[in-house]
Formats: sequence, structure tokens, C-alpha cells
Amino acid sequence: IGLVTALNPYIGYEKSTEVANEALKSGCSVYDIVIKKGYMSKEDLDKALSPAAMIHTHPLSLIETAEK
Repeated sequence: IGLVTALNPYIGYEKSTEVANEALKSGCSVYDIVIKKGYMSKEDLDKALSPAAMIHTHPLSLIETAEK
């Protein structure tokens, strides 16, 4: 569930909270819920959860750079 904190810069606090609550209730993974709800693509989610993204000063720039 703590993993959802790393997603705040990407999907926002409200969606992160929704994902965390659903994960707690359903037992599904945060990863699977984010994909199922369409909040992020698998590719972007993998980038967001990479160690590099978690220590990067501006996490959105990793996805934006990859899209250019």
C-alpha cells in the first residue's frame, strides 16, 4: 500500500487514496489497480516505480522525456 505514495506526483492524492483503499479492501495490488482503472499506462507506471524515478527531483520529467 505504501507504494501508492510514489504515485502521488503522477495521479494525484485523490486517485492515490482511492487506489490504496481499493487495494486494502480487495487484496489486489496497487500496480494492477492503477492499470485496471487506466490511471497510467503500464510503461509509465513501470517508469514511475523505478528507483530512478523515486529519487529524481522532478518525477514527471522522466515520463515527459520518454514521450518526446
